[in-house]
Amino acid sequence: MHTRVDQPPPIATTDPHSITDLGEFVDSMVASGRSAFRSERDYLTFMASKRMAETGRNLLGSLATFALLGVTLVMASLGAAIWVGRELGDLVLGFAVVTGFYLLFALVFGALWKGSLGNKFIVNLINSLHGHR
Repeated sequence: MHTRVDQPPPIATTDPHSITDLGEFVDSMVASGRSAFRSERDYLTFMASKRMAETGRNLLGSLATFALLGVTLVMASLGAAIWVGRELGDLVLGFAVVTGFYLLFALVFGALWKGSLGNKFIVNLINSLHGHR
């Protein structure tokens, strides 16, 4: 079959990659962009949800641990205060000794916290929130 020179070659309609219209091309690009945007949005939403769930789980575990340790510490402190008070012959003096021990401990911990211990805690907290272990 002989074609005339001024006619363009026929476009195959079965080729999925052939785009015959600029409007179809733009619509296809917009659809691809929307699809990519939705996928990225869904991924970021999932990652944020996952990070929040992990943080919540860690926070709940820490709270439970601190609550149990707190109750244990209170009981041990009461026992120690009563024991020291009986050894010294005065319960009030036993509670004063245990209170003095905790004040001394708080001063030492406060001094360490203002130094390197506090900075290490903050760095570890930031790293755990960003998913670094």
